[in-house]
This record gives sequence, C-alpha cells and structure tokens, in this order.
Amino acid sequence: MNKIAYIFTFMHILVSLGVSFKVRDDICKRVIAVAEHILLTKSTIRKTAELFGVSKSTVHVDISKRLLVLNASLFASIAEICKDNFEEKHIRGGNATKQKSLGKNLRSA
Repeated sequence: MNKIAYIFTFMHILVSLGVSFKVRDDICKRVIAVAEHILLTKSTIRKTAELFGVSKSTVHVDISKRLLVLNASLFASIAEICKDNFEEKHIRGGNATKQKSLGKNLRSA
C-alpha cells in the first residue's frame, strides 16, 4: 500500500470512529488558497511559502496534513505535484550550481 493510500485509509478509519478534525476558518482559507496556487502554478513549497508570507514548514503542514482533512481530492492532486517537485529537486539544484559557477567564471575573466 503506498503512502497516500495508507493515509486515506487511516483518516477514513478515524472519521468513521467519530474523530473530528477542526481547522480554524482563517487557516482553512489559507490551506485551500495555498493548494489552489500549487495546483495552478506547480510551484514549489519554498516559492509558495515566500508568496504567502509563511514558513516552508507551515506550507508543508498545510498541504500534507490539513488539506487531507479539508479536501481529499485536492490533496491527491497536490501530492502528485509535490512528488514531481521532489524528484526534480536535484536537477534544479545542479542547474543552480552550474549557473553560479558560470557566473563566477565570467566575473574572474
């Protein structure tokens, strides 16, 4: 069972047992806004956090825990985007290092 399926199953069991998950209205609105932004732009957690003026940890908690409670189908879409971003992270880092190196070489010439 993959991680997302496990989380869905676990949450379903908790809800069926009567466990309630309450999220403040302002946090709820932010979570949905963050998720919709990521869905539309395929933005990274870091860029999204900067745009919304919150920490990377807050965005991570918003999309990995709170969103599942608020909107499971949106959570599944966001999970795929975050997975893709995570898999591409080393490529972006390598490109950034290459650009930084090229910049240093141009300055020293």
